[in-house]
Amino acid sequence: MRIAETYAIYRGKEYSLISNFNADGTEEFELVSFESEDVNNGFIKDEKGIYRKRITLEELETAYNFYIWCKYKGYDFQVLAHSEEDDIYDIVHVTLPDQKPIPVEELGFTFKKPGVYMKKVKGEELDSVYKVKSPILGFK
Repeated sequence: MRIAETYAIYRGKEYSLISNFNADGTEEFELVSFESEDVNNGFIKDEKGIYRKRITLEELETAYNFYIWCKYKGYDFQVLAHSEEDDIYDIVHVTLPDQKPIPVEELGFTFKKPGVYMKKVKGEELDSVYKVKSPILGFK
């Protein structure tokens, strides 16, 4: 399971989105596809068989990140990693000043640094696992 993913909608279709900063400080965007028919939309096949297209921000309809979250003992936590082999999730809680306190120590979380607590949890112990979609690059 991928823990964080970045996507964009281009010409009505969802693609993986990669952004890179150039030496001059400008940002460059690239769409990634695994479908050969995307050559009809200007994608170029690379040496690994992946189809890529450089685009401008203005060409995108929207862009967003997906993050994986879980509900554990009634509380929501972000998932940092998941081992499919043994179905273990690394979950994290970051304490924010305006947030209702969560009893992380009572839940068995380990202190990592001020405001950050982590725990390894078996998948069967989680109430649910879900994605949160968050707009990026000025899109709403």
